Amino acid sequence: MNRTDQIIHGIYCDVPYRGIITESFTEWGERFHTVSLLDPIVVYNRERNTIVIHENSNFALEQEGENYYADF
Repeated sequence: MNRTDQIIHGIYCDVPYRGIITESFTEWGERFHTVSLLDPIVVYNRERNTIVIHENSNFALEQEGENYYADF
């Protein structure tokens, strides 16, 4: 599923994040999403402005002021 331009939030490596999906792509037969973070996060002592998440990750979609939870 192409989730480009959707706003999401979740937990990445035990760190909460919120961002916009800028790209959805398939690699190794699996679906992934590039997320441009609204606020940078620090993971393994590195500040990150973007992350890549798997389609099966637990995250919540934010649409029109409501949260739609993707629990795959």
